[in-house]
Amino acid sequence: EMKEVQVGKDAVLLIKDNDEFRAMGNKCSHYGAPLIKGAYSNGKVRCPWHGACFSTKTGDIEDFPACLPVPSYQVRVDGKNVILKGSNFGDKKVPLAACAKGSDERVFVIVGAGAAGATAAMHLRKQGFKGRVVLIGDEKYPAYDRPKLSKNMSIKVDKILLFTEADY
Repeated sequence: EMKEVQVGKDAVLLIKDNDEFRAMGNKCSHYGAPLIKGAYSNGKVRCPWHGACFSTKTGDIEDFPACLPVPSYQVRVDGKNVILKGSNFGDKKVPLAACAKGSDERVFVIVGAGAAGATAAMHLRKQGFKGRVVLIGDEKYPAYDRPKLSKNMSIKVDKILLFTEADY
């Protein structure tokens, strides 16, 4: 069972599966579709618009086209009250360059510096890879959302970037 609830100014998706509660962001990180209208099964919520799938436990991406996870919250039940806690309200993006220089001599090369390549680099960092990540591509700009560009040819690049220059 899924229900959208207000927590302060934010709406959160509350999921009850048997006697276990989980809570996560209510919007798909791909295009903002309401996840309440999606499908829930086996600890995952699937977006109703493009099929992105997220873990209800961690908010992590289980299936694309989403490039970023959704927020997840710690849930505690106290009598009839469901209490949400977490410092991960908001973006769970991990900077692609998040590593200390010289901490790992390994090099991981990703051919393709678009959305898929940048997302792969982010997930390497999220999994703890501290080596050098090299993205090879011929794009003039950092990874951007190509479908948005095809729908609005005059949109500014900074409005459709998936990651900022600082993330690299």
